[in-house]
Amino acid sequence: MVEFLHFSCPPFLIYKNNAITVRIAVSDTKDSVPVKIELWCFPNNEPAVVEMTRILEQEDCSIYTGETLLDQSYNLQSYAFRIYFSDSTVIWFSSRKISRNEPLAHERFTVNLHESASLWMREQMFYQIVPDRFASDRVSDEIFATQFEPTDENFISARYHGNLAGIMSKLDYICSLGFTGIYLCPVTDTSGILGYKCRDYYSIQSDLGTEEDLIRLIEEIHRRGMKIILDLPVNHVGDDHPYYDVSDVTGHGACCHEDSPYRNYFTFRNGKAVVWKEDPHFVKLDYANRDVQDMMYRGTDSVIKHFLKPPYSVDGIKLGSVQMLGGNGTAQANMFHLHEINNEAKAVNSECYVVNEHNYDAKPWLCNPIQQEDSALNVCGFYKPMLQFLSGKDYYTGEKFKYSAEDFRNFIERYHSGIPHDKLCSLFNMIGNHDTCRIASVLNGNPQLIRVAITMMYTWIGVPCIYYGDEIGLTGERKQLSYKPMDWNNKKDIFRKLIVTLARFRHENKVIIRGSLEITYASGSVLIYERCYNRNKTIVVVNSGSTVSTVDLTENVKTLKIQQTLADADNHESTQVSRKYNVKGSLMMDNIRIMSIAELDKGNKTRIGPTSALIIQS
Repeated sequence: MVEFLHFSCPPFLIYKNNAITVRIAVSDTKDSVPVKIELWCFPNNEPAVVEMTRILEQEDCSIYTGETLLDQSYNLQSYAFRIYFSDSTVIWFSSRKISRNEPLAHERFTVNLHESASLWMREQMFYQIVPDRFASDRVSDEIFATQFEPTDENFISARYHGNLAGIMSKLDYICSLGFTGIYLCPVTDTSGILGYKCRDYYSIQSDLGTEEDLIRLIEEIHRRGMKIILDLPVNHVGDDHPYYDVSDVTGHGACCHEDSPYRNYFTFRNGKAVVWKEDPHFVKLDYANRDVQDMMYRGTDSVIKHFLKPPYSVDGIKLGSVQMLGGNGTAQANMFHLHEINNEAKAVNSECYVVNEHNYDAKPWLCNPIQQEDSALNVCGFYKPMLQFLSGKDYYTGEKFKYSAEDFRNFIERYHSGIPHDKLCSLFNMIGNHDTCRIASVLNGNPQLIRVAITMMYTWIGVPCIYYGDEIGLTGERKQLSYKPMDWNNKKDIFRKLIVTLARFRHENKVIIRGSLEITYASGSVLIYERCYNRNKTIVVVNSGSTVSTVDLTENVKTLKIQQTLADADNHESTQVSRKYNVKGSLMMDNIRIMSIAELDKGNKTRIGPTSALIIQS
């Protein structure tokens, strides 16, 4: 049976002299050799067809190449392959694999002509912190987590006196785990614990410290060569924000005064303001109002620009609930405003990273050919399917839920199709955050499963982020309990060693940072995916079941040889990726192992234990 191999990065796709050179490998037999392969590109939304040339022919493999000029008017380039056989059969090959039908636009291979300016982001590994719940210079580590009775009410609403100085005192700890960046939950003035009920975008929450404390923390982070992303709630403000002022403290807030100069900052219907998710404490901003646009992103010292400029100079911003942001109490003109926010942010810092929060499908924003966003929290493309696969629970109800490796593969292949490779590499992956249940609780405290989840995140396409306390197994069976205080008395090395080892592995294996992702096998509880770039490959085998499995990696090894043949023949300087990590016999934890392809048996088979993950490096 004829098979095809292509992914949208070297050595199968290379930029040369204002053109894209595209290669496809065909594993063929003598009676199923294509007579012609066409590369179909779509400049100006119309097809341009190039007949590909066979440049390499071996006993069981042929490689074809084609070159097309770039459409400079569009950032997003798409293409597919049309393949002809001698018996008059014609098929298409796209990101959705082989089909007799022409692939739709979102099913084609896609690549960006101009990659995001914030390419540094791909190299990072982030640690997310809720400032009040992490560390303090006012309270000792020994009593930090035990200041209050461990009740749900205290976990949700008590202030544990965590502050910015406390975070600075723990930078050595964060660095020791291999993290290169900090994702900091809101620090602006708020009446809520998490910081999303904003009262003043320009003042620092007094319980956390001062403006000078934040500047010192950022300077120290930068001095260590680390990055910082600051969370900004831009869709809504707290009901005690002076522009709304539910308690009428100022005497001119929009809530209590129809003639308020800020009335048009919000949308009122039947005398009531539109709020976020029916929560009266979070009042939605009306982006149809030019004054709101100026305040949030257009103005010289807008909220978006304020923290990107000196003296703060944060490296990136995370924007919350952005799929709901828009005008007239709705998401009206949502993509326009997000595009403008991105442009205004880049005008201040051309290399800043803007990551948007989408709790559902982010593809419409990531694939928009004109108004693409930098990145998104990869809730839909990793977190949800990963949890359902490993936990056997429905993401929404928490009830028992049959979700096989086949289900996982089917969803990921659908979701990834149409998303440009550079966007996939910049997606923000997580195994939990302040809006979710803790991973330790979702996976019923099973340390083996938790290690598998961490391993998948560090080897998945995109940027990994660990939520504070997950490295010690903090629990939280409801999302309201996910920001329990950090327990500095917990000295058990439950997951720290794994995180340190995976951080080193990721740092020293660029294929994980730059490479494509392909799921090559999925059956029952066993999933195999590979990361490919140039002549290197990393294969990850996951077994979420309770029995030992034997996996056959013959096809993975075969396609690696094709990669290496093409990369060596091309010898293009930009495709070279060094690998420093010595993988042979590296045992990280009892159920997580790294090995070399050379350690496979003669049949390219290996065994994987129950509830385990195996990383195989070329």
